[in-house]
Amino acid sequence: MFRRFVILLVLLNATITLASDGSVYLEQQVLNGTGDLSSVVTDYYKSTGYVYLWSKENTLLPNAYGLYALLQAAESKGLHPDDYLLHDIQMRWNDTDQSARAELDILLTRAYEKYVKHLGNGRWKAREVDEDWHIHPTEHDIRGLLSELVSNPIETIISKLEPMHSGYQALIRQLNLYTAIAVQGGWPVIADGPVLRKNIRHPQVQVIRKRLRITKDLVLGPLDDADRVDTAFMDAVMNFQARHGLAIDGIVGVQTRAAMNVPVEQRVRRIKVNIDRWRWLPHKLGERYLLINLTGFELYAEEQGKAVLSMPIIIGKRYRATPSFSSYISHLEINPYWTIPKSIALKDLIPVQLRDKDYFHRKKIRVFNGWKKDAEELDIDTIPLRKLNDNYFPYRFRQDAGPENSLGRIKFMFPNPYDIYLHDTPNRYLFDRRIRTFSSGCIRVADPLRLSAYLLNAPTQQKEEEVLQLIYRGEHRGMSLVRAVPIYLLYWTAWTDRDGKLNFRDDIYGRDEKMLNHLKKMGVKPDKM
Repeated sequence: MFRRFVILLVLLNATITLASDGSVYLEQQVLNGTGDLSSVVTDYYKSTGYVYLWSKENTLLPNAYGLYALLQAAESKGLHPDDYLLHDIQMRWNDTDQSARAELDILLTRAYEKYVKHLGNGRWKAREVDEDWHIHPTEHDIRGLLSELVSNPIETIISKLEPMHSGYQALIRQLNLYTAIAVQGGWPVIADGPVLRKNIRHPQVQVIRKRLRITKDLVLGPLDDADRVDTAFMDAVMNFQARHGLAIDGIVGVQTRAAMNVPVEQRVRRIKVNIDRWRWLPHKLGERYLLINLTGFELYAEEQGKAVLSMPIIIGKRYRATPSFSSYISHLEINPYWTIPKSIALKDLIPVQLRDKDYFHRKKIRVFNGWKKDAEELDIDTIPLRKLNDNYFPYRFRQDAGPENSLGRIKFMFPNPYDIYLHDTPNRYLFDRRIRTFSSGCIRVADPLRLSAYLLNAPTQQKEEEVLQLIYRGEHRGMSLVRAVPIYLLYWTAWTDRDGKLNFRDDIYGRDEKMLNHLKKMGVKPDKM
């Protein structure tokens, strides 16, 4: 009898303990699916015996306060507090009812899971909002991140999730500057007016000075002659033009006025879109890599996050847009052949040959009966060019190496399913254009000799001369790199340059617009994009 009494007493004590720490309430809500928990979170709670993550003995832990502060400051990271159940959390924050405490724990866990995903990998899955993005971000272990909360401050955990790329961190700083500008009312609208050149006097000059000071293009100085276009004014305008990809002449005309009049709210949205693109990248790009800034029409070689080489590039036409993806440059070719893609042969070359029977001969384009190395070369006059189409194309078109070759004298190869590579070009004059969308998707580089020397681990004049000697020999030759170099083709419409200045570019491929339209269809309001 006494033994039975002791057992009952132990069971009663266990029940009281269970009720006092609230785990029974937490278990009930987790098992009932309250709060729309993910399977990862549900399994985690089960594995711990439904131990509270954010409180102990009915007292909120420091990590709960830490998470609450992060959620309140979410906008400083380009995120939105409303996405993280902040209102519901606030409603239950001071409630001591056991059921409400269980609800609060689940709410905090749901908010934490979503916040770390957004901060580390972006608010939206890349391919859902940008079909031309083919780079995979670093995936984070949510189960592990939940376990870390038991022994680590949340600030320490979060610091490892956010991208550490200097470009990302600089863009976050610019977001907060432009958000502050928006809170203060933005900038003045510049009305239509005359073209403002050097020494012209006009009342609008003072308004533009104010506009340029807000974005720090103009540093406040003496204003004794504020309505005249002076050197300081023109320098500030040129700084603005350079940051926005405009013709840099210091003259305020139609395009410069239009760029100045883009509302600050639109600029903020564009910054946020590009912050997410940073989050779509792997957190480690490599110690040494190439970065292609598509909208900036520039290539950078970066080491330890700093650019050690840069050069202009030409990218795909708007209707043959260069996609965003990553790969590894493994080798380069000296005096390359150009195996012409079927689409280019059909759309671009064959129509010219039909009009000009000597075109293929002048351009040294040869045709082979198939894709094997020993395929027979055919006489162009024997080929039914008018009958070729996407479904019937049994030939291989190839342009011989030489000065007329569309790839120039050097080709840089990296495996990808899009038939994209870097290459030289005989059309050097196109690099003088401001908007350089002239290729069929591949990327033309302005200084292939310098790039080849860098990739061959000898960025010297001597190595460039060695490569040049190989070119002069006229032989087709491949050269493997000692170590493959990562390459990233990125579509940015807002970024910070090496001087820390914020740059904006036109959405040349319409990818920002597609993304924002997709989000509208998802019901995302403009102020939350």
